[in-house]
Amino acid sequence: MSEALVNLRQQIREYRDLDNELRALNSQVNDRRTKRREVENRMSELLKRDEFRDVEKLRIEDDNTMVQVKHPLSYSKPWGLSKKELKTHLTNLFERMGGHANAEECYDWIVAEQSKKLVSTEFEFNRVVK
Repeated sequence: MSEALVNLRQQIREYRDLDNELRALNSQVNDRRTKRREVENRMSELLKRDEFRDVEKLRIEDDNTMVQVKHPLSYSKPWGLSKKELKTHLTNLFERMGGHANAEECYDWIVAEQSKKLVSTEFEFNRVVK
C-alpha cells in the first residue's frame, strides 16, 4: 500500500470524526434553539398583558445583560425577494403605470409592496451582552 493511500485514509477518518462531532453539536444547538423558542413563547404570552405593553428592554442584573423586546406590529421582518415575487411586483407596477416607470419608481413600488406583508405579528427578542 502506498504512503499516499495511507495518508488519504487517515485524512478520510479524520474528516469522518470531525463530521460526526459537528453533527452531534448541530443536534445540541437545534435542541437549545427549540427550548429557547419555548421560553420566548412563554415570555410573549406574559408580555401581551397591558401592564407590559410599553416594555422595550428587560435587564438581567446578575450578568449585566439585557433582552430587547420588539412588540408585534411595531417592526418589519427582514426580507428577501424571489425571482417570482420580483416578476409579479414589476408586472403589477407596469400595468398600473401604463408601461412606463423609472428605476426609482420600480424600487419604491417593490419596497412598498413587499413591506406590506412583512410587518411582524409576533414578539422578537434579542439578548445584548455588554
